[in-house]
Amino acid sequence: QWINCDSNNAIITGETSQSYTATENGNYAVIITEGTCIDTSTCVSVTQVGMEDVSNPFEIKVYPNPARTDHSIVTIEVGNVKQYDLVIRDLAGKLVYSQSGINTIISVIDITDFSAGTFFVEIKSEEGRVFSKLIVL
Repeated sequence: QWINCDSNNAIITGETSQSYTATENGNYAVIITEGTCIDTSTCVSVTQVGMEDVSNPFEIKVYPNPARTDHSIVTIEVGNVKQYDLVIRDLAGKLVYSQSGINTIISVIDITDFSAGTFFVEIKSEEGRVFSKLIVL
């Protein structure tokens, strides 16, 4: 269940999928329930809803997407940037992969140990920051 942190953690009606696309700027989190266990992610700030992506200094391609752990490899292609850091986090914000100082256009990531779910791929450089979604089946 997705919640709006800015509205006293109000439930966002109908938003119970693995991913959520914010319709307005704000802070959002997800409540994950499995059996009797319940956990809530940290709040994540969304600040560019409704803005054109004209300031995006580089492009990111993640493929195959969705990916499968039994095929074990995901390729991340980053264009128009000299050097960058690559960070992959799960929906709860837990770090699952990190590599700094990459200076190649293509990075190949072994996802054999990833669990099924949705992940956020972040590319950070001096030129800016870009996010992409990775789904693992």
